[in-house]
Amino acid sequence: MGLHVPLCMLCAYALCRLMTRVSSPSRRAVFLAMMLVMAASNIKFIVQDMKLLAVGQTVTHYAPFISDSDLASMRWLRDHTRATDTIFAPPTFALFFPAFTGHQVYYGHWSETPDYACKLREWFEFVDPSTTDDIRAIILRSTDASYVAGYSSEFRYMKRMSSDVYKVLKKWP
Repeated sequence: MGLHVPLCMLCAYALCRLMTRVSSPSRRAVFLAMMLVMAASNIKFIVQDMKLLAVGQTVTHYAPFISDSDLASMRWLRDHTRATDTIFAPPTFALFFPAFTGHQVYYGHWSETPDYACKLREWFEFVDPSTTDDIRAIILRSTDASYVAGYSSEFRYMKRMSSDVYKVLKKWP
C-alpha cells in the first residue's frame, strides 16, 4: 500500500549516489544503461495494456471505461453525501469512486485496501440472491457504510427483502 513511492525515492537517491562515484566520462554510459533497463519494463507494461485495451479488457479485469450511469451515480453521491460517508459498492464502481468524488469506500483498489479479498467476498455475498436478509444486515453493519451503490442486476431481488433490511439499507448512524 503505497510502498512504491518510498521505493522510487530510495532508488533515485541510490542512482544519484552511484553517479557521483562514477568517473565523469562513464556517467553518460551508466545513465543510458539505467534508462534502457527502466524503459524496458515500462514498454513491456504499455504494450501489454494496449493489447488488452484493444479487446476491452484490463490487467485487473475491470472495465477500461466508466459508464454514463456510473458517472451520474458518482455525481449524485458526491453532491448529496459528506466526504466522511462510506460507500459500499461493486468492485468497478468502488475502484473509481474516490477519485471522482473525494469520498471513501469500504474497499477500493485491490492493492491499496487492507484485506481486500475478504471485503470483496463480503460484497459478493451481499448481492448473492441466496443470502438471507439477516446476513445482509450483518454485512452492512460490519462495513459501517453510509450508502450502498449497485447495479440493478445485482439488486433485482431486493424487492423481496424484509423491511428490517430496507432500514439497514437507508443511511444509518
